[in-house]
Amino acid sequence: MKRPRLKIGYTKTDIVVEMACWICLFLVWVLFFMRYSGLPETVPTHYDAAGKIDAFGNKETLWSLPVMCTLFCILLSLVNFFPHLFNYPEKITQENAYRQYRNASQMLRYLKLFLTLTLGYILYQATSYDPNETSQGLGVWFLPVFIIPILVFFVYFYVRTHRLR
Repeated sequence: MKRPRLKIGYTKTDIVVEMACWICLFLVWVLFFMRYSGLPETVPTHYDAAGKIDAFGNKETLWSLPVMCTLFCILLSLVNFFPHLFNYPEKITQENAYRQYRNASQMLRYLKLFLTLTLGYILYQATSYDPNETSQGLGVWFLPVFIIPILVFFVYFYVRTHRLR
């Protein structure tokens, strides 16, 4: 059976989340350009699970963060126009398609915002690097604060998918 193709409109919350995402992306680029010229040639490029710096590289590698952030935003925005192509744990019918598509679209929208915030934070920390200071990095709270909510989002939307049958 072919899935119905529906146009999923935006709620007020969807609009706020979309705007927040694009504003955050803009701020990521502003932060990058404001700090880039003042960076030392060697900057942190990787962090361990405790949030401590464990690899260094040339400052040009930091370009990857705002570029990845931009690509994530664009790609997730484009993909969101085709919810009928997503994989769903529930069978999509004419009766539940709109609810399931809206749920999946909202999940992607929140994920996009969260990825933008996470990459923005990593960029902020990397561009705040001072080679003369010893206690730097993402912090021990990085994994719990930035990774656990992503898991919670997925569990929430997965459970919601089953409830919206």
